[in-house]
Amino acid sequence: GVVSVGNRILYTGDAGVQWTPVATGSGGAGLFNFEFSGGTTGYAAGDHSQLLRTTDGGESWSAVVGDDALRGQAVNSISCGTQSSCVVSLVGSASILRTEDGGKNWTATVAGGRRIGGAAFVGGARVIAVGESGLLVLSEDAGASWRAIGGSVDGAFRGVSVSSKLAAAV
Repeated sequence: GVVSVGNRILYTGDAGVQWTPVATGSGGAGLFNFEFSGGTTGYAAGDHSQLLRTTDGGESWSAVVGDDALRGQAVNSISCGTQSSCVVSLVGSASILRTEDGGKNWTATVAGGRRIGGAAFVGGARVIAVGESGLLVLSEDAGASWRAIGGSVDGAFRGVSVSSKLAAAV
């Protein structure tokens, strides 16, 4: 398991009995989001365009060196449908960034025209995104295009969480 404390990642291989700091080279950026997309491959994201990847369950991390789409952005959420297909929502943005190559290249798509609070894969290539003014949109092509779902909801959704049987927006 992994946990972040500011810009540090701590790793445990014994269900939390002992925690070991892991070198990340994050340069002071706060890490707020973790996503494990299958087995031992995972991502950590946060402030200052920081996106890290692990392929060993969190024992070691390296920077994802991609194009400039993330430069200067703070990541609000990250979710992956596979080890290389991921979407991120950015703090204060109405766009979703998507990658099909593990973060080397990112494409921005507009998901409803309002600020996004979070996005998550819900199965296969299906992604749900939520945001301000009750925004609730669905993509069936891993974030390439979006359509509104549900009715009008007052208030703002700040995030979305998905389990094997349920998706919940808060």
